[in-house]
Amino acid sequence: MVKINRPLFGAFAVFLLFLSCWVSWFSLNGYWDFFKLSDVIIFSWKVGVMIFGAPVLFYFSYLAFYCAIKNKPAKVNNKLANTFAMLAMLGVVISFFYLYISVIASPNMVISYAQDHLGCPLMNT
Repeated sequence: MVKINRPLFGAFAVFLLFLSCWVSWFSLNGYWDFFKLSDVIIFSWKVGVMIFGAPVLFYFSYLAFYCAIKNKPAKVNNKLANTFAMLAMLGVVISFFYLYISVIASPNMVISYAQDHLGCPLMNT
């Protein structure tokens, strides 16, 4: 039988849960301007990676909580893990595409969209 250090796994699970919640909030905050049809939308490649990588972090957090609570190793659902891994890889590919566009568009790797030149933060400086 495998001995599991419950406090260590519990602390790791809480850390992963907070990290995945923060990543999700940061990413969805970037998409929120798009859904609100704001005048200025700022998008970064990091926002694209985070929205696709958050399910993997939530899944690892679940596995760590399971190990800490049940005191035995968790059985990994291969279909679910493969789906989350493919989603994360898709996010990396999409984010590299946006990284390429943002390097061409601006040196600070952030893309700003505005409906007119008055709303653009780069034009008002």
